Amino acid sequence: KTRHRSLKDGPSKEDADFANIDYHADGDLSMYTKIAQGARLVIRFDIQVQRRIQMLWAVHFSTLRNITLRNIYLEERQFLKTHALLCKVLYDPPLTKQAQRASGKADWVQDSCCGELMKLPHFADALFELVDTWCVTTLKGEYIAFLDRVLDAIVVKREDPPWEVAQDELEAEAATIGVDTSIWSVARTLKYVNVKEVRHIPDFSSGRQWDPSDP
Repeated sequence: KTRHRSLKDGPSKEDADFANIDYHADGDLSMYTKIAQGARLVIRFDIQVQRRIQMLWAVHFSTLRNITLRNIYLEERQFLKTHALLCKVLYDPPLTKQAQRASGKADWVQDSCCGELMKLPHFADALFELVDTWCVTTLKGEYIAFLDRVLDAIVVKREDPPWEVAQDELEAEAATIGVDTSIWSVARTLKYVNVKEVRHIPDFSSGRQWDPSDP
């Protein structure tokens, strides 16, 4: 399978020899036509794709109290944990701890704000770049299915129920986090799994639960 890279990257110089290219440097020239670039840009801001990305963002804060009094962002340690979860799910054979951490730190420097913190726009860009790299078509259904599999693999229900809040408080918390209230009402019942509990999903990108005739 040939995977394409992010919208901001162009085809690599080695595109003629796909067999020897790591997926980070992989490039399917058909993904860089005006039509394909346009399709990928539309998917980037599709509401269904955005809601799934926002869910993965919001779960980071599901156990916090007094959210409206906080400046909501990810710290490096939180990002590295999520990065480690994604590595465990996607890679087979698994990356070594050293390679995984080096990759995570490199991504943090590239995707965060000056290497200090990560707000929702940074997180959304970084996560979409990952999905865009692994999906092999420009069909929205594949991107959605990929994100659904990520959610199923690394997010679970919290054992302790979330505290009760009034509707206006719920809406204020959601606004602080930067997501829709309906997303936050679900996200606050979830948590990220422990890295040790995650297993690789074989052929992750090909386990599609979508209809190719439905873009």
